[in-house]
Amino acid sequence: MMRSLFSGVAGLRTHQTRMDVIGNNIANVNTVAYKSSSVTFQDLLYQTTQNASGANAATGRAGINAKQIGLGVSTGSISTNITGPGSAQNTGSPFDIRITGDSFFVVSDGGNQFYTRAGAFNVDANGTLAMATNGYTVMGYGTTTDTNGELVINTAELTSLDIMSDENMISPPIATNYTYGSGILDKNSKSLTTTQGQMMGVPFYDNLGYSYTAQFKIERENGPQSEDTGQYKLTMVDITDSKGKSIFKYSQEDVGKNVGGHTVTAEDIAAGSKYTITQADVDAEATWKVAGEVKKVTVDDVGKEVTSESAVVGQTYGRIKVTASDVDKEYKSSSEKEAVLSAKNVFTSGSNIAYMVFDTFMTNPAETPAGKLMEVTGTKAAARVATPQTSNVNGDPIVGLGLNLGGLNKFAPGFAGMNNDTNAAVAIDLSEVQNIDNKGSTTVNGKKGHIDSDAGAGCAAGEMSSISIGQDGKITASYTNGQSKLLGQIASATFANAAGLEKTGDNLYRTTLNSGEAVINDITANGGSMSTGELEMSNVDLSAEFTDMITTQRGFQANSRIITVSDSMLEELVNLKR
Repeated sequence: MMRSLFSGVAGLRTHQTRMDVIGNNIANVNTVAYKSSSVTFQDLLYQTTQNASGANAATGRAGINAKQIGLGVSTGSISTNITGPGSAQNTGSPFDIRITGDSFFVVSDGGNQFYTRAGAFNVDANGTLAMATNGYTVMGYGTTTDTNGELVINTAELTSLDIMSDENMISPPIATNYTYGSGILDKNSKSLTTTQGQMMGVPFYDNLGYSYTAQFKIERENGPQSEDTGQYKLTMVDITDSKGKSIFKYSQEDVGKNVGGHTVTAEDIAAGSKYTITQADVDAEATWKVAGEVKKVTVDDVGKEVTSESAVVGQTYGRIKVTASDVDKEYKSSSEKEAVLSAKNVFTSGSNIAYMVFDTFMTNPAETPAGKLMEVTGTKAAARVATPQTSNVNGDPIVGLGLNLGGLNKFAPGFAGMNNDTNAAVAIDLSEVQNIDNKGSTTVNGKKGHIDSDAGAGCAAGEMSSISIGQDGKITASYTNGQSKLLGQIASATFANAAGLEKTGDNLYRTTLNSGEAVINDITANGGSMSTGELEMSNVDLSAEFTDMITTQRGFQANSRIITVSDSMLEELVNLKR
């Protein structure tokens, strides 16, 4: 009789355990990425009142089964439906991430590593990606630079993801590497018949993100009134800033500044920047303007003080024409201290004059076609290569010329970037400028970027405008200057037996001996993916839970009846004495 009481009590306990699990499932029906649990029962140890016996062939007696009385029920297991996916809920938040497949996010409390399917993340004050519920940091991989200078994922170390750190919030400026000319140069353009020439502006960024425009003048090879030969002379006459101000002229803003070893004064602004002609100007065959007439500097002019407004050197920045007899001469800057752009500091070829023959630029005086002017292409003409120029910038051949901006702000008061950067070169590709009839209208202009793409266009500094997370967990930032940057990759973990993980609360799991160690990898390696703006919801099936709740209730009631009936039978037994 007592056995039935104990069996009833065991039944009540196990059904209460099942009800506890069902209640927990229902309570977490809206918990992000909650995985439902289920209970299985097992019977308890049996009391054997008679052992089984086998058949006796000698007597012909059959075997007898054992007589056993059960002692109730116990909880066999509580398993988690950890592989069952929950439905997706759209949230619109870029840091809400739903993970698919059998993978888990990896998070850390600073000392211990946990795993979760709940992708409700946010970014803390330090810019670190973390769980919104408890602040545990999301683990992943940072970036490193490969041999080509490109950012790639650094899988050597698992770390927290500081995706919105101060460093990542700003995209640094990038100097322009490539520019190109486009449009039509019509030989009948009236501008080519005047000394003004046809102007062409080539925009570029320096390495501090400031915007400038190199102003070029296109002229007929032998002068404006000469017969057109289809060959043109290209001369840089100025560089202007974003406000259209020349960077080579002093202004009120420059007063008190040290420019090229000279402190600018108000007198410099009023009277024009003064310059004393030296023997170096004679050696360089510099020219200057006297009463509107351009004259070559001679030995008799050495020691004369002129202003930058009157000196041609100060306006056209050291144009030099040479002949075959000048091959071994070394040409020097003629006016460095007065912030005059010298040939040495303008083009990679060493000259600020180029001769345009469509599809190529001739820069070799030793093999110049008959009647063609020659130009300085280096500090020593003898060092020039005997081939037409094909500039090679960042490994790409460019038909055109190079604008060398290295150290330019030493000579120009208005130039901010490229200081002492000898590699600060801008390639100017003019291979697609067309020399065709356009009814006398010339449309040549310059643009930033490679002629076939936007590569090398450069940009100003930019601020982070958005963050996107790819299906493989790679995090990319976009910036207001049009640039993008790889910030890192969210790691994922898989297990040999994910059902063996131990729940620790807060939607977290940790490894056990039966789950196996975590295998950290790229989520796509296992066919999974990540999607942003949505979360994985609970996989609790309410209809199944309510059905289980009914059967559990009935089982509990039945077991309670066992106790009631057993008690009544004991009462009858006690009443026998009355």
